[in-house]
Amino acid sequence: MMRPEQIIGLMLGSVNTFATSTYMLRERIEGAIRRGEYPDIDLSTTVAIHLPTLNEEHFVEDTLRTLVSQPLYEQYNPSKLKIVLIDSHSDDRTVEIAEQYVDEVIFTPRGKLTARRIAIERETADIIVAVDAGTLYPEGWLNWLLMPFSDTEVVAVGGTSLYMDPVPWYVQLGVIWANLGNFLSGRNSAFRREAWYAAGGWDESIDQTDAAAMVIEEEVNFWTKMSKVGKVVKELRAVCYESPRRFACDIYSGYCEMIERGVRF
Repeated sequence: MMRPEQIIGLMLGSVNTFATSTYMLRERIEGAIRRGEYPDIDLSTTVAIHLPTLNEEHFVEDTLRTLVSQPLYEQYNPSKLKIVLIDSHSDDRTVEIAEQYVDEVIFTPRGKLTARRIAIERETADIIVAVDAGTLYPEGWLNWLLMPFSDTEVVAVGGTSLYMDPVPWYVQLGVIWANLGNFLSGRNSAFRREAWYAAGGWDESIDQTDAAAMVIEEEVNFWTKMSKVGKVVKELRAVCYESPRRFACDIYSGYCEMIERGVRF
């Protein structure tokens, strides 16, 4: 039988191992971006960044500033790269604010999957990049996200995300490790438009106001569907930073209450 001090020693060793592994994973995710390192991309195809919105006046400008500041956007807009706002008839200043940054505005019915599908059907770009309001995209993020498409067998790429402060430490910890999962985040992923058609898109019959159902269909099931069409990869270094608004609803303009009333995604 092990003595108490031996048990404690094993427990401390396990904690240290987990802490070290977590540090190494986070460094793998954001180390290159933090150091200002990103690959050179010779964009040989057309890319559209799709941003769906519904009453995002408090968050959309910060997001768009980080998108138009991407080196690839500055280099290839408007010839090969554009930003499209997909707005579901916001009744605040979302569109007014966004129009000074985006290249195109599309109005769609409510329901994020429906909005995204309509925009894709109107699109001509070869690669679609999915982003979200309330998320910040550091310099070079787009380079990392698009890099895997140099392999013609790759049909989709999933990026990673971390939370901006303040969020509980255990939430950030969970998010760090969740990045290893097989899903295509609606705030940070890219895919070939023709592969989306081949995969059959999303199931829009689900309750698009149910956050859990949306994550399963938009992100998890979509990974599975696209994997049947071609190669789907996770690029850990394509990191974005998500607003902690789900964990600080009162601070962030009643975010959660607005979701419950169906006036934002």
